[in-house]
Amino acid sequence: MGRQIVKGISRDKCERRSRLWYHDDVINVLANYRGTDAIEGLSLKAEVTAVENFEVKAFSNMEMLRLLQLSHVHLKGSYEKFPKRLRWLCWLGFPRHSIPTDFFLGSLVVMDMQYSNLKRLWGDRKQSQILTDLKYLDLSHSVQLTDTPNFSNLPNLEKLLLINCKSLVRVHKSIGSLQNKLILLNLKGCTKLGDLPLELYTLKSLETLILSGCSKLKRLDDDIRKLISLTTLKADYTALTQIPSSTYQLNKIEELSFEGCKGSHQAALSIPLSLNRLSCLKTLRLSFCNLSDEKFLENLGSLSCLEELDLEGNNFLNLQADFAGLLSLQILKLDGCSELHSMFSLPKKLRSFYATNCPMLERTPDLSECSVLQSLHLTNCFNLVETPGLNTLKTVGVIQMEMCNRIPDTYRESIMQGWAVGANGGIFIPGSSLPNWVSFKNETYSISFTVPETLNPDLVGFTMWTSYVSQKNDEMSEYSPKITLKNQTKGEVWRRNLATDMIRLYREKHIWQGHFSNEDFSLETGDQVEVSVNFGDQVTILETGLTLAYREANTEISDVDTSNIGYEEIAVEQLIQTEEVDDELVTEEIAVEQLIQTEEVDDELVTEENQSRPPRKRRGGLKKLLRVFCLAAVIM
Repeated sequence: MGRQIVKGISRDKCERRSRLWYHDDVINVLANYRGTDAIEGLSLKAEVTAVENFEVKAFSNMEMLRLLQLSHVHLKGSYEKFPKRLRWLCWLGFPRHSIPTDFFLGSLVVMDMQYSNLKRLWGDRKQSQILTDLKYLDLSHSVQLTDTPNFSNLPNLEKLLLINCKSLVRVHKSIGSLQNKLILLNLKGCTKLGDLPLELYTLKSLETLILSGCSKLKRLDDDIRKLISLTTLKADYTALTQIPSSTYQLNKIEELSFEGCKGSHQAALSIPLSLNRLSCLKTLRLSFCNLSDEKFLENLGSLSCLEELDLEGNNFLNLQADFAGLLSLQILKLDGCSELHSMFSLPKKLRSFYATNCPMLERTPDLSECSVLQSLHLTNCFNLVETPGLNTLKTVGVIQMEMCNRIPDTYRESIMQGWAVGANGGIFIPGSSLPNWVSFKNETYSISFTVPETLNPDLVGFTMWTSYVSQKNDEMSEYSPKITLKNQTKGEVWRRNLATDMIRLYREKHIWQGHFSNEDFSLETGDQVEVSVNFGDQVTILETGLTLAYREANTEISDVDTSNIGYEEIAVEQLIQTEEVDDELVTEEIAVEQLIQTEEVDDELVTEENQSRPPRKRRGGLKKLLRVFCLAAVIM
């Protein structure tokens, strides 16, 4: 809208507009030297394979230019008359090895020169410009850059990004001059950087330090304790063999990450015991660090604020750490711990537990205490025989147990039968036959049914089952699975994705079970419905099943506690339908305007109701209760 307003100011003479971003308009102005002092912002993005070339003097009349965005544009000539009021410069693919000395940038606040050919910011160090207003400098992906600028010329710099500057060998010691200014320093992927200047550890204002991928960086100095404002330290896949013992003095640290850091000769990363004194730590990542049972932290319970702990790919056998003492822990990752046989406990506030590809794991700790658990990932735990307490949990949205073939069939069914949530969750579990209690079944990808009349009018949703198989083995699908519901009575079409974006494919047969809330579909007695499942071309659907879920009679209609959801047998429902009903009828639904849209739209209703329904009236009373008892006697 804003662009159209600006364009409408002067449709025929684009040089009179304050901002230029349409490609043809910008080309017209620059190629014909039609720049004016009305232009305050200009953007020109060329393709890497089609570099645009212009003269610098094409900008000479744009005296009010403050915002300039160029991508793969080459300018020829002197910068002496280039606009001097620039506040924001983004020039991706800057072609020169250094910034020309006559290119005045003294008013800049933001300089973004990613993917440039720069070797140094200034060619002549003696003629370096002093950029007093500059707060943001991004030279990321400038693969020829060997050195940082002298930071004494950038006295107010707050954020410095040098990501993937693969030729960078030195950070200028003048970085210490920014001790009360610099907030963010990102050196990720600077693979030739072997040392950090001691002056860096004087940055009292530094909050985020990212060193991940600096594969030659062997140590962090104990002076790291002087980074008193540091909240985030990431040093994944560096050459570090130990975490500095003074790390515990980082009183504000909230995130520590040392993924892929190992000791010398592939020993375990050395972790100081004092690390458990970090009272503000929320995220700790120590994956692929060759840790073993005896090399892991003691007294984890002192990390009272820890919310995420990543221990993937380590060498644990019997993990005796008392995770239950981590009172705030919500995410625990143990994926790829191939030798893990057992573990001691889990925290009560755990929301997500990941232990995929742990083939030796036989039993999880008791899950019944994890009352808020939302996702459980145990794929490829081939020896798993028991998950105590899982069948008692009602809040779990995703349970992935593919290839857990040693789980007994009876326990597997108890998990599926006891599981119900108020959202579109999902269970993935080995199996070929759908449970006997499933009401509607069909040996194809879709199923059709009519919503029956029941004693309980409160339909809260439905649960689906699908057995499936693939020619792929232990691979992620390329298709996002979904269901489609067609209410043929009302002419409505709905589509919903599963809780997981993709599913893991196997040659062995598996069952997916998912629950969907009726708040989305508004199904009512008498509606003729078709529900289909689509897992993509790589999956063969063997059978589909569905059961309607009703709130139990002793639960208030306004109650949304899904633990009270029950399933009514359809056979009984259909028998009850044959009895004469002379009680008060359910209030008729207000007519809705129908709009059928044939385009596939995920997670959106194709039609919308113009008016909301009135509340349902309860049917019942002594008369109906006696009728049910009589019917039960006849059946028996």
